[in-house]
Amino acid sequence: MAAVLAHEVQAVDLDRAELRRKDQETVDRLAAQPLLERLGTPADIAAVTAFLAGPDGRWINGQILRANGGIN
Repeated sequence: MAAVLAHEVQAVDLDRAELRRKDQETVDRLAAQPLLERLGTPADIAAVTAFLAGPDGRWINGQILRANGGIN
């Protein structure tokens, strides 16, 4: 029997053009909020997604992962 796995990756505060249109003070304030003290990148989200889809994520099923750099 084949299993169907469903996951959701919630990504926030990505370093994208929309944020870069804001003044530098606002961008710096947003970047300082996460525990990692930087904005997330598409590569950060891709790594989480690859983990879930790859062999290391085989025992994870139906979870929501918040890829947010530590922002609560």
